Amino acid sequence: MKKLYIVLLSLFCMTIQGLAQNCFNVYQEKVVLKQIPVSEVDSISVTETTPHIVTFWHAGSAIQSYNTAEIDSITVNVEEDPLSYLGIVGFNDELYVKDIGILATSTVGTYRTFVSNLPRHDGTLLYYAVDNALDLLGRSDIKTPLTSVNLVTFTDGLDQGSIMMNSKYTSSSNYLNAISGIIGKSKFYGLPVNAYSVGLRGNDVSDMTTFRNNLARLASSPEKSFEVSSISDLRSKFQDIANQIISVTTRQTISLRIP
Repeated sequence: MKKLYIVLLSLFCMTIQGLAQNCFNVYQEKVVLKQIPVSEVDSISVTETTPHIVTFWHAGSAIQSYNTAEIDSITVNVEEDPLSYLGIVGFNDELYVKDIGILATSTVGTYRTFVSNLPRHDGTLLYYAVDNALDLLGRSDIKTPLTSVNLVTFTDGLDQGSIMMNSKYTSSSNYLNAISGIIGKSKFYGLPVNAYSVGLRGNDVSDMTTFRNNLARLASSPEKSFEVSSISDLRSKFQDIANQIISVTTRQTISLRIP
C-alpha cells in the first residue's frame, strides 16, 4: 500500500508504500490446499521426469512435496504494510515548507516540532500555499510505486495577497481557477490527486460565498469538501480523513503454473 500526503498548515498530502509479507499458496480445485510462508522456503524444485514433483526446501530438507498433476497452481501473495510520506506547507503572510519525507515513529517528532514552531502572523496566502504544495508534489522524488496521492487543505479564511506572490495571475479568481484545474487534471506518479479541503471560518470572515467557493474549488470532488464549526470538529474531521487515507490495503498475486 502506498500513499502520499502533504500538510499545508493547512495542507497535508500523503503517500503510502508497503513492505511485503509473502506466502506461497498451493491450489487444488481453486481451493488453497496449503499456505507456506516465504520466510520458511529456501528454494523450490520440480523433477524433470514423470511424474513431475514440485518440492519446497528449507535448510536442506524437503518441507512439502506435491505431484503437479494433483495441484492447479502455486501463487505468491504479497500483503503490504503501510509506509507513509509526509510534507508540510504552513502559511500566513509567508510560506513555511517541510519537504516530503518518510513519516515513521523515528521521524514523527520532527513534524510535530515543525508545526509547533510555525509563526503566528496575520495573512492568508491560501492559493499561493496550495500552488506550492502541488509543486512540492511534482518535485518529490519517491522511488517506490504509490497507490494514492492525497492533499488536505485547511483554511480559516479567504485568500489575501496570493496574486502579489505570483505575477502569472492578474486576479484572485484566475489564480483559484488555475489551481482548481491542476487539482482536477494533474497526475503525480501516474495517479490523480485526492484533494480534501476543510474550512473553519474565522471571526473576521464575512464573505461566506467566497469562503465556501474556496473550499469547493480546492477539493477534487464535492464529498471531499468540509466546513466545520469548532476546533474539536476540525480534529475529528482530520482524523476521519486520515483514517480514510490509511485504511487502504493492497494485495498483489503472482501465479506460477506448472505443466
